[in-house]
Amino acid sequence: MATDLKSIKALIEVPDTARNISDYKETELLLNTFYGGKDRGRSLQLGFYDVDNNYRFIQLDNEAVKVLIEELQNAFL
Repeated sequence: MATDLKSIKALIEVPDTARNISDYKETELLLNTFYGGKDRGRSLQLGFYDVDNNYRFIQLDNEAVKVLIEELQNAFL
């Protein structure tokens, strides 16, 4: 069973290698928690629509979430 968390406004970088610049597309980063099974435990899914409007997602298990939290705290707090 998944639980929706708060969504976050985000930008997708769209590189233009021919001109050596990037454009940006707005998207929503959708956060969900879910039970990933015995091995993964409680997990986090970060979902978003890419530049072609395809839904993509990244899943982090409980240990990876802990590492992410520590990195964000060290970098931003």
